[in-house]
Amino acid sequence: ELKKDEECKAEFKPVVDLSNAPEYTPEKVEEKEDTFFEMRVKALRFDSEANEWKERGVGVLKILRQKEDASKFRILMRREKILKICLNHAIVPDMTLAKNIGSTKTWVYQTAADVSDGEPKAENLAIMFKSEEVADEFKAKFDEAVKIVAEAAENDENTTTEDKKEDNKKDEEEEKKE
Repeated sequence: ELKKDEECKAEFKPVVDLSNAPEYTPEKVEEKEDTFFEMRVKALRFDSEANEWKERGVGVLKILRQKEDASKFRILMRREKILKICLNHAIVPDMTLAKNIGSTKTWVYQTAADVSDGEPKAENLAIMFKSEEVADEFKAKFDEAVKIVAEAAENDENTTTEDKKEDNKKDEEEEKKE
């Protein structure tokens, strides 16, 4: 029992020893990517069962571009303070932004595979910005990323088609020789 002015001398040992744990920083995860766009936003997802928008988190949304393959982009967002990932998905050629009805500073879009919760899941997402100007800046960068991804996919498709044609010609030549 403590007296009024007496200090508690109880000692508590940690349940898990973290002294040898590697230091985690978000920058280490993103070091193979360049930041293409970065802004503090509020993200929402549409819950079709409840038929309402639910907050996904408030934090810094980034459009990241791979250093090794500059035609690949993804959206990554971490919640403020706890840094938990709340958006994490690739930008693909068929993605489009639409203005949210009733708001000039919110963009809505669909993604086929957001992996922020671990498993890929199709989501309807909304991104809210502090102003219409910032929302328009995001749209310009998002559209630019989609265009780059689409052009790369088209080039890959053309290259693949040309490679197949060459392979077919080689096969035909070999058959003629036999």
